[in-house]
Amino acid sequence: MTTQKPLRVLLADDSAALRRQLADRLNALSFAEVVGEADTAISAIEGVAEKNPDVVVLDIEMPGSGIQALKQIKRTHPETCILMLTNHAGSYYKKVCLKTGADFFLDKSLEFDKVPEVLANLRDC
Repeated sequence: MTTQKPLRVLLADDSAALRRQLADRLNALSFAEVVGEADTAISAIEGVAEKNPDVVVLDIEMPGSGIQALKQIKRTHPETCILMLTNHAGSYYKKVCLKTGADFFLDKSLEFDKVPEVLANLRDC
Protein backbone atom coordinates (compact mmCIF):
# COMPACT_ATOMS: atom_id res chain seq x y z
CA MET A 1 0.00 0.00 0.00
CA THR A 2 1.46 3.31 -1.08
CA THR A 3 0.94 6.35 1.09
CA GLN A 4 0.35 9.44 -1.00
CA LYS A 5 1.98 12.67 0.02
CA PRO A 6 -0.43 15.46 0.91
CA LEU A 7 -1.11 18.16 -1.66
CA ARG A 8 1.17 21.10 -0.99
CA VAL A 9 -0.95 24.26 -0.97
CA LEU A 10 0.02 27.95 -1.08
CA LEU A 11 -2.66 30.41 0.03
CA ALA A 12 -2.56 33.82 -1.67
CA ASP A 13 -5.07 36.38 -0.42
CA ASP A 14 -4.62 39.85 1.04
CA SER A 15 -6.91 38.97 3.97
CA ALA A 16 -4.91 37.43 6.83
CA ALA A 17 -8.16 36.32 8.49
CA LEU A 18 -9.26 34.44 5.38
CA ARG A 19 -5.85 32.82 4.95
CA ARG A 20 -5.90 31.71 8.58
CA GLN A 21 -9.44 30.29 8.31
CA LEU A 22 -8.58 28.41 5.14
CA ALA A 23 -5.23 27.20 6.50
CA ASP A 24 -6.88 25.84 9.63
CA ARG A 25 -9.48 24.02 7.55
CA LEU A 26 -6.97 22.58 5.07
CA ASN A 27 -4.36 21.58 7.64
CA ALA A 28 -7.04 19.51 9.40
CA LEU A 29 -7.37 17.35 6.27
CA SER A 30 -5.16 14.33 5.76
CA PHE A 31 -4.64 15.06 2.06
CA ALA A 32 -3.57 18.73 2.17
CA GLU A 33 -0.75 20.70 3.75
CA VAL A 34 -0.45 24.49 3.64
CA VAL A 35 3.20 25.17 2.83
CA GLY A 36 3.02 28.93 2.51
CA GLU A 37 0.97 32.08 2.47
CA ALA A 38 1.13 35.26 0.42
CA ASP A 39 -0.63 38.61 0.69
CA THR A 40 0.44 40.19 -2.61
CA ALA A 41 0.85 39.03 -6.20
CA ILE A 42 4.64 39.36 -5.89
CA SER A 43 4.77 37.29 -2.70
CA ALA A 44 2.54 34.66 -4.36
CA ILE A 45 4.91 34.40 -7.34
CA GLU A 46 7.94 34.23 -5.01
CA GLY A 47 6.16 31.67 -2.81
CA VAL A 48 5.55 29.39 -5.77
CA ALA A 49 9.22 29.65 -6.79
CA GLU A 50 10.40 28.90 -3.23
CA LYS A 51 7.85 26.31 -2.07
CA ASN A 52 6.91 24.62 -5.36
CA PRO A 53 3.33 23.90 -4.23
CA ASP A 54 1.00 21.53 -6.06
CA VAL A 55 -1.87 24.02 -5.75
CA VAL A 56 -2.22 27.78 -5.27
CA VAL A 57 -5.48 29.17 -3.90
CA LEU A 58 -5.39 32.67 -5.38
CA ASP A 59 -7.56 35.76 -4.98
CA ILE A 60 -8.06 38.23 -7.82
CA GLU A 61 -8.08 41.45 -5.81
CA MET A 62 -4.81 41.77 -4.00
CA PRO A 63 -1.90 44.19 -4.27
CA GLY A 64 -0.25 43.60 -7.63
CA SER A 65 -3.27 41.78 -9.16
CA GLY A 66 -4.08 38.13 -8.71
CA ILE A 67 -4.65 37.82 -12.44
CA GLN A 68 -1.08 39.01 -13.09
CA ALA A 69 0.16 36.48 -10.52
CA LEU A 70 -1.86 33.78 -12.30
CA LYS A 71 -0.21 34.66 -15.63
CA GLN A 72 3.29 34.59 -14.18
CA ILE A 73 2.79 31.39 -12.20
CA LYS A 74 1.38 29.55 -15.22
CA ARG A 75 4.26 30.84 -17.35
CA THR A 76 6.97 29.67 -14.95
CA HIS A 77 5.24 26.71 -13.25
CA PRO A 78 2.63 25.39 -15.72
CA GLU A 79 2.17 22.19 -13.71
CA THR A 80 0.96 24.11 -10.64
CA CYS A 81 -2.80 23.92 -10.25
CA ILE A 82 -4.46 27.30 -9.65
CA LEU A 83 -7.77 27.59 -7.82
CA MET A 84 -9.12 31.13 -8.02
CA LEU A 85 -11.15 31.98 -4.90
CA THR A 86 -12.60 35.45 -5.19
CA ASN A 87 -15.41 37.84 -4.44
CA HIS A 88 -15.19 38.95 -8.10
CA ALA A 89 -17.09 35.93 -9.32
CA GLY A 90 -18.92 37.43 -12.26
CA SER A 91 -18.82 35.70 -15.62
CA TYR A 92 -16.31 38.23 -16.99
CA TYR A 93 -13.70 37.46 -14.32
CA LYS A 94 -14.37 33.74 -14.53
CA LYS A 95 -13.81 33.80 -18.29
CA VAL A 96 -10.62 35.86 -17.96
CA CYS A 97 -9.18 33.63 -15.24
CA LEU A 98 -9.97 30.35 -16.97
CA LYS A 99 -8.60 31.68 -20.28
CA THR A 100 -5.46 32.84 -18.47
CA GLY A 101 -4.86 29.37 -17.06
CA ALA A 102 -6.81 28.96 -13.83
CA ASP A 103 -7.85 25.36 -13.29
CA PHE A 104 -10.78 26.19 -11.00
CA PHE A 105 -12.80 29.30 -10.18
CA LEU A 106 -14.89 29.61 -7.01
CA ASP A 107 -16.98 32.43 -5.56
CA LYS A 108 -15.51 33.19 -2.15
CA SER A 109 -18.84 34.20 -0.61
CA LEU A 110 -20.87 31.27 -1.98
CA GLU A 111 -18.42 28.43 -2.58
CA PHE A 112 -15.76 28.81 0.14
CA ASP A 113 -16.77 25.45 1.62
CA LYS A 114 -16.05 23.74 -1.71
CA VAL A 115 -12.28 24.32 -1.52
CA PRO A 116 -11.59 21.04 0.38
CA GLU A 117 -13.80 19.15 -2.09
CA VAL A 118 -11.90 20.55 -5.08
CA LEU A 119 -8.60 19.60 -3.45
CA ALA A 120 -9.88 16.12 -2.61
CA ASN A 121 -10.79 15.62 -6.27
CA LEU A 122 -7.32 16.73 -7.30
CA ARG A 123 -5.95 14.10 -4.95
CA ASP A 124 -7.78 11.39 -6.88
CA CYS A 125 -6.40 12.41 -10.28
